[in-house]
Amino acid sequence: MLAPLLDVLYPRRCVACGSDRWPFCGPCRQQLIPLEPPWCGRCGLPMERGASSCPECPPRVVDRARSAFLFTGPARSAVHRLKFSGWRAVADALGGAAAAVWSDPVDVITW
Repeated sequence: MLAPLLDVLYPRRCVACGSDRWPFCGPCRQQLIPLEPPWCGRCGLPMERGASSCPECPPRVVDRARSAFLFTGPARSAVHRLKFSGWRAVADALGGAAAAVWSDPVDVITW
């Protein structure tokens, strides 16, 4: 109930650069690199030809991992704002993109 009022008083800004529109301003949106196949079947790292695993895969306790965007530029800035500045609204902005890369049920979604 209070959120709409806060949005009017303190409009949400780009989660990457802090200016303009929510969740990503135009220039930051253009710099996002969505990850698509071919990729490593286990960790989702982009590859020229898909593979079931790669040298960059996480420890075996992690079955599979995916990211919506390449961890560079605006995506990296946004995650750092969430992790190191405590800007929790970034989770709202990135959560849908993180969930959208999975076609199977998952146990955990995290950045």
